[in-house]
Parts: sequence; structure tokens; C-alpha cells
Amino acid sequence: MVTKRAASVGGFDPWLEINLEHLAWNLSEVRRRVSNRPVMVVIKANAYGHGLVGVARFLETQNVRHFAVGKVQEAVSLRENGITSTILNFGPFSQEEAVELVRIEVSQSVYTDAVDMLKLAARRLNKRAKVHIKVDTGLGRVGVPYYEAGAFIERVASIPEVLIEGIFTTFTEDPEFDRLQL
Repeated sequence: MVTKRAASVGGFDPWLEINLEHLAWNLSEVRRRVSNRPVMVVIKANAYGHGLVGVARFLETQNVRHFAVGKVQEAVSLRENGITSTILNFGPFSQEEAVELVRIEVSQSVYTDAVDMLKLAARRLNKRAKVHIKVDTGLGRVGVPYYEAGAFIERVASIPEVLIEGIFTTFTEDPEFDRLQL
């Protein structure tokens, strides 16, 4: 139970202020370092606590056209709030969420037979599901193992209801092993 006295200990609630000029500068530095190639900004976990929709809206004014989120609900919230840029959800999803992902045109990370849920959802909606294939290049967390990636990519590419938009990975910190996987 929180008492009035206990609530006043400490005197203030924590807050966070974002300097949007600094965010814009950081983005310009990233773009400069990648020779102005398109950038996909990861805004999972409520934009890391900075406010999902507000950060996305600001970044769209800076010509960011690609976002990544970690939950289907984050993607839905972005669409419901008028964000039109492409969105990749790299978190898990259910069959019901597969329908929503296809309906609102959000790309989904896939690396298992869960891609079949997207295939069924796309068939039901008479649309194509968009996917990015996650390849595990040695960290052992998520993704199709790199030595099985070729066969998995071919399988997904053969599904008429599914469009592969990209393939991504997180490299280990072993340069020789990274070169082997490339």
C-alpha cells in the first residue's frame, strides 16, 4: 500500500526529454556513414521508452521510410496513428495476428514453418504476405541456421502468397567466421 508520505519520498517522478534536433543529427550521421542508403530505424519497446508514435512521426518528417518493431501491437499502433512507412515486425506472432499483419501490410520476420500462418492469412485476404527472413549466423538465438538458410529461402520463395522483401542477420564478433557465413 502506498501512503501519502511514502509517495512523497524522493520528491519527483523520473522523466526523459528528447532533443529532436540531436535525433535528426544522429540520423544524418548514420546516413552519411552508409552513403545515404535507406535506413530502417528500430523503434521497438515504445521506441526504447521515448514514445513509439511520436518518434515515428518525427522520423517520417526526416524521410525515414522503414521501421522495425518487436511486437505486432506496436505495428498496429503505428498504422492506427497514420504511419505509412514500411514496418517490419521481428517479434513472434499468432495465427490471428498473421491476418492482421497481412491486412495492414506489415512485413514479418520468419525463420520457421510459422511462415505457413502468413500464407494462409494472405490466401484468406487475397493479398501477399510480406516477409524478411532471419538467418542465425552463429549467435544461437533466433533465425534459420545459416547452413539451412538456402533451402528455407527457396521454400519461402516458392510460396505464391508470400513475398520476400529482405533477409537479415546479426553477425557474431568473429571476423573469420563472419566471412565464412557471407
